[in-house]
Amino acid sequence: MSLKVIHHRSCEAAAAEAGRKLAATVGQHKKPLLLLSGGSSLNAVRVMVSRLSKTQKKRLKIMQIDARYVPFGHEESNWTQIENLFGDELNLDRQYAMYEEGKKPRDLASDYSVLLESELEKADITIGVYGMGADGHIAGIKPTKIPYKFMKFLDGRLVVNYKAKDYQRITTTQELIVKLNKVIGFVCGKDKYEAVKKLNEDINMRLHPAQLLKDAKDGELHVNVGR
Repeated sequence: MSLKVIHHRSCEAAAAEAGRKLAATVGQHKKPLLLLSGGSSLNAVRVMVSRLSKTQKKRLKIMQIDARYVPFGHEESNWTQIENLFGDELNLDRQYAMYEEGKKPRDLASDYSVLLESELEKADITIGVYGMGADGHIAGIKPTKIPYKFMKFLDGRLVVNYKAKDYQRITTTQELIVKLNKVIGFVCGKDKYEAVKKLNEDINMRLHPAQLLKDAKDGELHVNVGR
């Protein structure tokens, strides 16, 4: 288990190097599985994916790390953000999105966990791309001072649902991080300096969820925080 934190001179350089690592990891694998989050990390993913060959892009299967429980087309839909950014460049199949019309969040999380477990077994290389917030959150896993509210992310399930202040959320957990062959992270912005610094400290993961990335078999965090 390891996480390398690599500092770069600019956000562009961090994204470019993360892209080179993604291309090298995908390599000549015939069944690569790439898991993506939404939000600002997608801007880096756009640069990363540009490093892939047409053949590599065609082979990629895309699934989600987390999502807000909103319909396709909603501006806060992570899958819609992915579709808008990549269009026909990647093979995007909505059956691999964390949303299904008419399905309750709890049932969706349970069914997606089964689907994800199956796809992890089929893939010959699995990669997750993570961003990190200034508060240390990753994916949909946010800090909390209340221990029992964090236990759902550590109980062995791949996918859970929960109510946040902004939206109902569905997210993968620590269990996914430890299963992935490669974790590639991207962090950009001066406001995230303290969050990155805390990765060198032994902090309770419920207060700083990015600590979970240390559980990766092979993890790299490419950062530019202005220092």
